[in-house]
Amino acid sequence: MDIIGTLILALLTVVATSLDEVVLLAMFYGTVPSGRAGSDRRRAIGTGYITGSILAVMISATVALGLVQIPNNRLISWIGIIPLVMGIYALARPNGEEEELEVAGTVAVHTKGFGPAMQFAVLALVLSIDDFGVYIPLLAGMELGEALIMIAVAITCIFGIALAGRRISKVSSVKNILEKAERWLVPVFFIVIGAYTVIEGQTGLW
Repeated sequence: MDIIGTLILALLTVVATSLDEVVLLAMFYGTVPSGRAGSDRRRAIGTGYITGSILAVMISATVALGLVQIPNNRLISWIGIIPLVMGIYALARPNGEEEELEVAGTVAVHTKGFGPAMQFAVLALVLSIDDFGVYIPLLAGMELGEALIMIAVAITCIFGIALAGRRISKVSSVKNILEKAERWLVPVFFIVIGAYTVIEGQTGLW
C-alpha cells in the first residue's frame, strides 16, 4: 500500500471536489449578519454542511463496498465513465455557479418545514451528488487500507472546508480566485479520474 501516494490523491480529490462548495458556503456566510445576531445562522450553516457532507462520504463508501463484491474488475472499472462524462459536461456548461444556486433554491423550497441545520445538511448532500462520481470509482479500485485513508482524509477535510467557507466570505478576492480555479480544475480532475479508472481496469492492472 502506497500511503504517501494515497494521501496525496485523497487531498487532491478533496480540493477538486470541494472548491465549488467553499465558494457556495462563502456566499451563504456572507449573507449572515455579523455579531451575535447571526451566530445561530452561522452555526446552522456549518453544522448542516458537515453533517450532510459526512453522510455523502459514507454513502460513497457503502456503494463502493457493494461494487467490490462484483468478481469482474473490468466491469467495475466502467463506472469511471461517470466522472469522465461529468467532467466533459462541466467544461461545456457556462453557468455552473447559477445551477448550484438554483439547486440551493429548490432545496430551500422543499425543506421549509426543516430546521436551518437540517436544510443545509440536505443541501450539502444534494450538492455532493457530483462527488459520488469521483469517490465511488476511486474507493472501488482501492485496497481496504487505501480506502480507509481516503475516507479519513475526506471526513477530516470537511471541517476545514466549513471553516474556509466562513473565512473567505469576508475576502472577495480569494472567492474570485477560487471561482476561476473551480471552472477548470474540477472538470479536468473529473476527466482524469474517469479515464484513469476505465483504462487501469480494462488493462488488468487492478
